[in-house]
Amino acid sequence: MIFYANNGGSIGKIEESMMKEKVKQIILDSGYLKPTYDAKRMVDFQSRYDTLWNYACKNELMNTAMSLRLLISFFFPVNKEDIRYSKNDNYSSETYVDHALWVANMLMDIHPEITKEEEDIALSVAICHTLIEKIDFEHKGQELVDLFHMDPEILELIYINLRDKTQKDMTNYYKRIQENKLALLVKLADRSNIVGNLYLSSIQVAQGYVRDTKQNFFSMCIYGKEHYPDLYLAFGLLMEKMRCLVDVADILSTRFVNQENMLNNEILALKEENARLRKAIRQLKK
Repeated sequence: MIFYANNGGSIGKIEESMMKEKVKQIILDSGYLKPTYDAKRMVDFQSRYDTLWNYACKNELMNTAMSLRLLISFFFPVNKEDIRYSKNDNYSSETYVDHALWVANMLMDIHPEITKEEEDIALSVAICHTLIEKIDFEHKGQELVDLFHMDPEILELIYINLRDKTQKDMTNYYKRIQENKLALLVKLADRSNIVGNLYLSSIQVAQGYVRDTKQNFFSMCIYGKEHYPDLYLAFGLLMEKMRCLVDVADILSTRFVNQENMLNNEILALKEENARLRKAIRQLKK
């Protein structure tokens, strides 16, 4: 199967089978990871994965193709003994794969005005940031570069976006993201996906994300629009998406709190009525 550039002209024609074989061979040569994966676990993700894979082949995005294969090979190994993630959290491997694919698809859909090479980097960061968050790499992910021949800038941007949870003052964290347009693009797409799934979170977690998004991420969108004019439309789209999702989450959160308060008042009233009846019964027994 041969793919061509979006503009209708050839960009060197690349066969999907050639891309697949090249990626597979690099993984095999690494000796670090098996190129196989559990296809049964891919059922819910296959469509989005295929869309990205076809896009990577069509546009000769080698880093993106490698990222996609590493994602499912790491998270969906055929044998349990091949599992390499051990960082403890409450999220399943399916959650990580789902998030990575959604963020990458979002970046692909908004078509930011960047070069093909920059797009390859951005999509790879969107996919591989979940690997750095979950996989216990001995060399902090340098394996992506040394063993799987990925562009060093990908790892650099992932760590720009990686939050130090022990750090209380986040000013410098947001500042360093803003100063790199690709890091900013990926981070905003990442946040858009997170706020879109807040209905799955506890009310406290949802409120925290809503507050953080309003306080920091809207201003990051504005910064992007002002400092990267070529990406004005892309940052505008991400901002509007986040704004709509945050507004919905805010409404649901407020509604939940109001209902909770109403129920608490009803419970309090029932307790008071129960105490009154008990007192009345004791008096009758006298």
